[in-house]
Amino acid sequence: MSENTSIDQLADAADRIFSQLDNQTTPVHSAEGLETTGPWKKQSRNCSANCDHTTSFFLFIQDLRLKMANLCYTPPRHCPSDIYLPFQLKDCEYVFVRNDSVKRPLTPAYTGPYRVLKRADKYFQIQKGIHTDNVSIDRLKPAFIEKPSSHTTSQSTPQVQENFKTPVSLDKPNRYPLLHRAASIPPPLSFFLSFFLSFFLFFFLSF
Repeated sequence: MSENTSIDQLADAADRIFSQLDNQTTPVHSAEGLETTGPWKKQSRNCSANCDHTTSFFLFIQDLRLKMANLCYTPPRHCPSDIYLPFQLKDCEYVFVRNDSVKRPLTPAYTGPYRVLKRADKYFQIQKGIHTDNVSIDRLKPAFIEKPSSHTTSQSTPQVQENFKTPVSLDKPNRYPLLHRAASIPPPLSFFLSFFLSFFLFFFLSF
């Protein structure tokens, strides 16, 4: 009895599933008891036996090609081709190099100056200590270093020579500055001072 019941149930389920093609619904609607359309459910795809899938496929391909042909691409944003380069880089003797690495606060943006050894279209060869380095011209900035003029050199040279002409005293330092000061006093005044000192010593020793 149970076997007949299970077979009947399977037959009824198969009949409900395969008989819904005429109603243009899917098996999900029949199994769950849902309507074809609803405000909270998307409309199911219609399943029709009379639909020609080959024709619809080619129509879909043609429509897709037409839409893709009418698409307009967004032009890329190219960087400006003109980069500012100081014209002094053509003949400058020293340059500063921009520091493009991650910098700490209060770190200078440029290092240098460095001496230019060789110039090319896109890079300069500079002297860094005992080594040489090729640096892109986009990172370079001319360094204006003041050069000593010939007029300044000619004026400073006699001053140095005059300093050598000044006499330098090679005598030993005087240990008795008071006696040296007394020796520089005129003779009449020194005579009176010596007389006064001798009289004072005589008077002091007599007592």
